[in-house]
Amino acid sequence: MKNVTISVDDELAARARVEAAKQGKSLSRYVSEAVRIAMVETRPAAELREVSPDDRVALDKLRSEATMRGVAPRDLLSDLLGEPRPTRQMTAMERFLAGPTLDLLDENGKAPTRDQIYDRDLP
Repeated sequence: MKNVTISVDDELAARARVEAAKQGKSLSRYVSEAVRIAMVETRPAAELREVSPDDRVALDKLRSEATMRGVAPRDLLSDLLGEPRPTRQMTAMERFLAGPTLDLLDENGKAPTRDQIYDRDLP
């Protein structure tokens, strides 16, 4: 196991210590599981078949805890990490912006004019 040093603000550190204590875990173990869950949750569906047994256990814990609290796993993860919950609109916008880009620049690095785009001359 690798030791890693991280920096977090005081409020987040205090909240994480309290939550870790509630679950009977060390802060190190709690953060390690939160990172593992975050990595599993953000994997594309195609990669989920290759999840390690430890990742599956962490993901199952996240899902069961989310079910008990009546929230989505992604929302619970955001709560545990002290981050704002993503909205459906924000998630949709992130997906849209992550899509393929349009290559509109010519060989000189210039964007086409309106006339070139619509292939017509103005009078």
